[in-house]
Amino acid sequence: MAEYFVKKGYVINMIDMRGFGYSGGDRVNEPTRKVLSDIETLMRNCCERDLATFIIAQGLGALFINALLQ
Repeated sequence: MAEYFVKKGYVINMIDMRGFGYSGGDRVNEPTRKVLSDIETLMRNCCERDLATFIIAQGLGALFINALLQ
């Protein structure tokens, strides 16, 4: 999906959540607050620029985004 948006001229910022995917460290052993903090940092860095920001998430990532946006 990211390749599609890059070809359309969008800037893509992504993270690999701690303990999931290809990130280092123990698998699924990170406290939720650390994962939420990582996502907040990414969102804050993206929002500092004067650009429209869109969030696309799926699965567990969508649950974390939903929790942050409450």
